[in-house]
Amino acid sequence: MREPPTRVRFIGHPLVSAPIMGLCGFAIYAWVQHPGAIVVGVGAIIGLMWTVKAQNTMNQYRRWQKAWDSMGEPKAARSPMPRLVAALIAVLVVGGFAIAESGTMQAGSGAALGGVVVVGGILAAIVAGIMALVKRAGGAKSPRARTRKATPQTEPVRVAVTRPAMPVPDLKSAYGILPAHSWDAIEATRK
Repeated sequence: MREPPTRVRFIGHPLVSAPIMGLCGFAIYAWVQHPGAIVVGVGAIIGLMWTVKAQNTMNQYRRWQKAWDSMGEPKAARSPMPRLVAALIAVLVVGGFAIAESGTMQAGSGAALGGVVVVGGILAAIVAGIMALVKRAGGAKSPRARTRKATPQTEPVRVAVTRPAMPVPDLKSAYGILPAHSWDAIEATRK
């Protein structure tokens, strides 16, 4: 299965499709309250259909990708978003909302709150930089590197057979028991 285009991947993501569906639902509600806004209602229905189609396509692709990945070597679980990035986004969103709700930036409380958000963002960026430097310097190994072990299924070359499971004749006796037609083929390749 081919990977869906970027537009479908973006709109089909739950964090994007849920707000779009909510806005489309609100637009349909507004259309019901004000029948003159037919353009808004029809646009909302088209947008809703488009979003549902993109979401279904992405769900189908995710199921296929999961089945495809399950056939290969198991991968270590990885967080989709680092905790520090998630915390930074949360601080910025909550801080931005608080600034917007506090009135205007010229007011003392709004400016102070804006400073807190900026300082929090700078501190989070500094901590992220330090963590990246420590990881690059070799201080932290990936979970995959720590847990991977050689097994016959993952790395068959590393598994060595110390002795054969059944008795094997030496080379001279093996050549001695070959039938005549095998000797003819061997002699034909030597000429």
